[in-house]
Amino acid sequence: MTKPVSEWTNPDKIRAKKLFESSKMRAVIRGLIEQERGTILVDSIEDPKVAMWSYSIMSSAVGDSSTEAARYLIEEFPYLHLLNVPDKNWESLVRKTWGEDIYAMPRTTLSAEALDIDHLRRLKKTLPEGFTLQKVDREALSNLAEKTMGFHIPQYFGSPEEFIKYGFGFCIKHGKRAVSMASTYTPYDDEIEIEIDTFDSPEYRRRGLATVAGAALIEYALENGLTPNWDAQTSISVELAKKLGYINPVPYEAFFRVKEGDIEKLRAALA
Repeated sequence: MTKPVSEWTNPDKIRAKKLFESSKMRAVIRGLIEQERGTILVDSIEDPKVAMWSYSIMSSAVGDSSTEAARYLIEEFPYLHLLNVPDKNWESLVRKTWGEDIYAMPRTTLSAEALDIDHLRRLKKTLPEGFTLQKVDREALSNLAEKTMGFHIPQYFGSPEEFIKYGFGFCIKHGKRAVSMASTYTPYDDEIEIEIDTFDSPEYRRRGLATVAGAALIEYALENGLTPNWDAQTSISVELAKKLGYINPVPYEAFFRVKEGDIEKLRAALA
């Protein structure tokens, strides 16, 4: 049986990016396509109606969900991988195909249209005494306060050096240790996705460190003509986004395909 999809081999990056304009992961996809990372499957090289982009454990499907190609992509989707879909039609296809083998992860996207640089600069001035704010460099990445900070760097950049080359961030130091960091989640093009991590210690909680680091990152993005997207997994992240100036929170769901017994492990990993 001939597969209804094949790998996109067109070297035209602009055309490849346009395939995913409707994706909620657009900023991530555009940056990684620019760095030639990931795989794209399409139903037609000449005139694609369906496309799926995949990198690491992330995938995004777009196009006409009623086609044979769409059904094939969902039926063959790997377990314990994350799938982002653009609309209710795709969501219905996923739920129908996977049945009980599904974990729906609530997320919230917010609008950057009301961001105000003056507001961000005022927030930066709230840095508590005894802490310093700086742009992330190699030394800062060598002195992250805990291993979970910067988890995305080896996964999506490969190394600290690649992060310095293809991403950027701001960190807050207490002495030599970087205890809070706001950075680009993946390599970027003209939009960024934001990752913020703060050392989970009573000494650093509720000090406004994530607010200051986030304000510095977003200010830098706006000054350099980049759209800073915010996609939240938790209510805490939504509230931080609002504090920084994001508006119009819209909830949606992303999906993991899971086997029996995987859900609790997955929940623990995502916590």
